[in-house]
Amino acid sequence: MLPDARTPTARGGACHADECADGLTCAALPQGYCLSGCDRCADGQCVDTWQDGARCLARCTTDRDCRTDEGYACDATWHACLLPNTAAIVPHLCTADRHDDAFGEPDQLTTDHAIDPTAAIADDGSLVALYQADGAVIRGALETIGFAPRIARTPAGFTAVWLSVHGVELSTSADGKVWAEPRGVQDPADNLAFEEPNVAPGYAMYGVAGALRLRPLAATTAITPMAGARGAIAVGADRRVHVATIDGGPLGGYGSADQRIQYTVSRDGGRTFAKPLQISARDEELPWFAAAPALAVDDRRGWLYIAYVRGGHDARWDIIVVAINGKQVKRAVIGDGCSIHMAPALALDAATGTLHVGYYDSVGFAHATCAPGSCTVAGALGTFPVSTARSGPRALGDRAALVLDDKRRRLHAVWAQPGGIYHAVATLQVVRAR
Repeated sequence: MLPDARTPTARGGACHADECADGLTCAALPQGYCLSGCDRCADGQCVDTWQDGARCLARCTTDRDCRTDEGYACDATWHACLLPNTAAIVPHLCTADRHDDAFGEPDQLTTDHAIDPTAAIADDGSLVALYQADGAVIRGALETIGFAPRIARTPAGFTAVWLSVHGVELSTSADGKVWAEPRGVQDPADNLAFEEPNVAPGYAMYGVAGALRLRPLAATTAITPMAGARGAIAVGADRRVHVATIDGGPLGGYGSADQRIQYTVSRDGGRTFAKPLQISARDEELPWFAAAPALAVDDRRGWLYIAYVRGGHDARWDIIVVAINGKQVKRAVIGDGCSIHMAPALALDAATGTLHVGYYDSVGFAHATCAPGSCTVAGALGTFPVSTARSGPRALGDRAALVLDDKRRRLHAVWAQPGGIYHAVATLQVVRAR
């Protein structure tokens, strides 16, 4: 007698190994979950997840359609059976798009899917850009294996850092075209649990095990300025080293009141740091994804700017711009209490004192200008469907770039959108020397 043939498990059902119906795979979720990619999804619902890209899951209208006894529920936004807090949050379309006429039409730097662009300006005014292409590959001015690149202009040229399977790596270039052999910059005592790095002239920074680590490139060891694992660094004309970070993690990816933005400064070249100052308000809900703080220093006027993202699972995120000058602290908000605003990038115009802010919002990539305590939205540079997915073709990454070329009075914006990395330029007002 032949053994009974087991009926293959349908989409959304519990599973082990190869029990799913043809075209489905058994995902490593509680009790297993039969699903597929979104290329074949006629009988399901395509969902952007924050960790695993787009997946075709079981369609539902109420929790009764899902395996509630195993922790699954019917997501009200996606109408699919999934574990709570595993789907990307969906931005609200609240306001009409207004183009920022100061910027020309964007040009496309790459046609492959890419995220996390970073950029600097060469002596001849050309843009030196890096970005992460599909897979763990850095492309642009430098090509290497890795992800989460950052670049800084230095007196000697350029310094770039990124993550790889070996840890934090660094390379330098005099012209942005020929790059030195990469070398590791993490402290030998640090393990490989790194968050995305950052870089400033003479310094590299990265996160490990909930602590922010700063490595002066002239030193052989790193120090811990404060808790946190993802942040920004800037060096003022007085050589003070400014550091801001978000103390939190991916479990609060789309917003948590248990996370905080902190700031500290070193007056001795990164050897010691002042006691951290909390910048975010008490119990303010802060996301982790696409929400690393950004820093800019106005040396002439004495202002320090810190921008961070405030918001939660309702996808109503604002960018808070904090201006500090001694004991003066002024706050401004970029947001409407409805749309999403994320991934702030800053560029300070030393000639005028204007702070330029680039960011993703619900309808694309936008630009605003700020003075201490106030911000004005100028409009969009590029319009496209914005997603908070963490992987897959709609992912944008955690950062964009805004770079000011004071010599030529040009402001460069570089961002990711579905289909590639884009770049637009604005011509700024010429300021006559007094």
